[in-house]
Amino acid sequence: MLGTEVLDVARFPEIAFASVSIEPSGVECWNVTGRLTIHGHTRVVTFSVSLVNGQYRGEVPIKQRDFGIE
Repeated sequence: MLGTEVLDVARFPEIAFASVSIEPSGVECWNVTGRLTIHGHTRVVTFSVSLVNGQYRGEVPIKQRDFGIE
């Protein structure tokens, strides 16, 4: 996974996410939009987060191909 065939961490040592907007979507729920950078490719992603046990949690499915990983 870390080698040249997938993430190639020697060339791309970081995965970054920068939010650009956060909007309320219900009680203790938010829609987060931001720029996700993996493997040198940046894509805009939007996902929901909600308060669970005192922490905000969310998940977003991604396709490796969208980030240049075959």
